[in-house]
Amino acid sequence: MSVFRETTITWKGKTHKFTPSMKLLRAIERGDGNGTVSIIELIHGANSGRPQLSFMAWIVTLVLLHAGAESADEEEVYGEMLGFDEEAFALYRAVIDAISPSSSKKTEVPAESP
Repeated sequence: MSVFRETTITWKGKTHKFTPSMKLLRAIERGDGNGTVSIIELIHGANSGRPQLSFMAWIVTLVLLHAGAESADEEEVYGEMLGFDEEAFALYRAVIDAISPSSSKKTEVPAESP
């Protein structure tokens, strides 16, 4: 059973269906060639008002290409984010949701022994 689920993302009016993979996550966390990227740190930074837009744009572009987008351009995504484009930030949230594994298993706390 995979922890990832099929996801639909939309960019520039085109919809792409894909399922994230561990290979995609490793590619993201290996970084852009100049250092590693922590997805958790990016999420925390974005949630605390300190987004790293260049890495956010890079991740969105990488995921768009993984999803089959033919003309995903990192600079265009970055430019849209700089302009606080609603579609760009909605896509970023969708990408983060997609690459965050979900599990249908619930962790049960074992009952104490008498």
